[in-house]
Amino acid sequence: MNKLEQVMKVVGCVLALALLAWVFWNPSPKKATPRTPPSNANANVDPNAENANKPALFVVTGPIETVRLRSETGRIYGPGEVNPGVYTIVSRTENGVQDHGNVVLEPGARARIDCDQQDCRQFVSMPK
Repeated sequence: MNKLEQVMKVVGCVLALALLAWVFWNPSPKKATPRTPPSNANANVDPNAENANKPALFVVTGPIETVRLRSETGRIYGPGEVNPGVYTIVSRTENGVQDHGNVVLEPGARARIDCDQQDCRQFVSMPK
């Protein structure tokens, strides 16, 4: 009976160790996410639609430091990202605040505003 008890203890220990190994080293099962097959619904989507939510970017060059864009609602934006729309180019010089015309910024567009001592204007749209 002594031999049978030893075998049972060994088998019990092996099973306990196997259970512990399985619990700690078994990766938790990940829930499978269903794959959606590619549909042709996106085939007729306008390629510019993905740019519709992208902000526009404008930069300023030249000696005038305080060049801003003023929206139709009167909000003032410094160089950087802005929402697409129509803006008035404004600058502050020794003579006060000057308007320099309008600029239309499309979604995802990049625009450069060039300024000299007398005027600021949109130069060209830089490639996206």
